[in-house]
Amino acid sequence: MKLKKILVTDGLFPNKYASWRNVELISFLEEYETSFLVKHGKSYAGITFEVDFEHQLFSSYFRNSSYKFQIFDPNYNHLNKFNGGFDGTSFNGKNNHYSYCLTKEKDFNVENFDLIYHIFLGSYVDFNQNFAFEQNKQLVHLYPGGGFVPGQSSQLSRNVNVVTTHPISTVEIEEYGIRHISCLTVPLYLKKEKPNPISHEPSRLNVCFSSLGGDKAKGASKYWWIVTFYKILFPLSKVRFYSVGNCKKNPFIKKLAPMSFRDLENFYCKNIDLYLNLASDRAFNGWPLGLEAVKNGAALLTTDPNNIAEKMNATKYQIMPLKSVLDFICEIRSLDRDSHKLNILKENHQLFVRDYAGFDNQQKRIFRFIREILKDS
Repeated sequence: MKLKKILVTDGLFPNKYASWRNVELISFLEEYETSFLVKHGKSYAGITFEVDFEHQLFSSYFRNSSYKFQIFDPNYNHLNKFNGGFDGTSFNGKNNHYSYCLTKEKDFNVENFDLIYHIFLGSYVDFNQNFAFEQNKQLVHLYPGGGFVPGQSSQLSRNVNVVTTHPISTVEIEEYGIRHISCLTVPLYLKKEKPNPISHEPSRLNVCFSSLGGDKAKGASKYWWIVTFYKILFPLSKVRFYSVGNCKKNPFIKKLAPMSFRDLENFYCKNIDLYLNLASDRAFNGWPLGLEAVKNGAALLTTDPNNIAEKMNATKYQIMPLKSVLDFICEIRSLDRDSHKLNILKENHQLFVRDYAGFDNQQKRIFRFIREILKDS
């Protein structure tokens, strides 16, 4: 059977950092004849996002293939070196709103595609400001952020299709009357991917916080205070604290630069026992953040500014949200002194990730939804 042609619109592809984003888009490469229309975002919160075409993650899909860059923005003409004789610069200026398209197509025409799949609301809005394409053949993966906060559903046509990822988004889309499915959290497993084994015998408790976003939204300052007070209260404790990405300098925190998502997952698997999600209500984030660490064997301590835990039955998995700096300090101390409790949490929290972020509950259901959309349109 001929593969359906899907055009994915996004702002950061290829991009080596975001695990969930890459898992989702690689799954599309494996399932469909997929092209990627990109309005590239170069930086956010001090992090620079290059076009990571040479990263090993993507080379196996694009190397020695017929994928080429059609380059609309001359600032990306350096990508033409990957085109193997195809002149992608001949597309300069043909669409001033986008940076490039990574595709097997010889020309660029949205009518060549069976369905348009948008990562974030902002990508959907951008596309529909530039192209006329049937709304019932478009699908928006409505992650928090990316132009969407509660109350923004009016930017969507009632004829478009939506995948919601957050209980608050789901309720709003249901009330607005848009055809949708709910796949809560994010996709973290490729098809047939197995979870990494959980380490049950840490020589010491290793704690981590990571952020590629802003301080107030992601809670970097809160982490600084948690670590500082913990070390003051328990100066002989052997707990080791790490941060990845944006975090204030602290003599008690080993600060690491952002890593490719495969390197980050490997780091979590080999080094981290406990991950702290400290997101605040300053931004509308997914819940809970930090699932990449949990997938790779870490237990999770998390805030819950929007009271989502109950809506996702998180207590079933022993995910108990915390609030204050003191709450986190006390729980870290408890887990440092009780390895059995830590191991139980690791196992239950990984089960949460496998149930919510696994292939069957994420991409498999989305692909089934796409088949229904194409059948009905």
